Amino acid sequence: MKSTKRKALLIMAAIAVAAAVAVGLPALEDYMNRKAWEKATVAVYPMANQHITWTGAGYNGIWGKGE
Repeated sequence: MKSTKRKALLIMAAIAVAAAVAVGLPALEDYMNRKAWEKATVAVYPMANQHITWTGAGYNGIWGKGE
């Protein structure tokens, strides 16, 4: 009887460890990928031409009605 209880306890512990690994690995992988990306970047530059205004070029956006 004692052997059966011990086996059941070991099986439950193994299932708990497997569940913790299954939940923890994707989170750890995401964290490591983000850290690797941050280490790999040398510089971050802003988008070019981000302050262009399209007035005066005949462009009226969605309100131009094809004119």
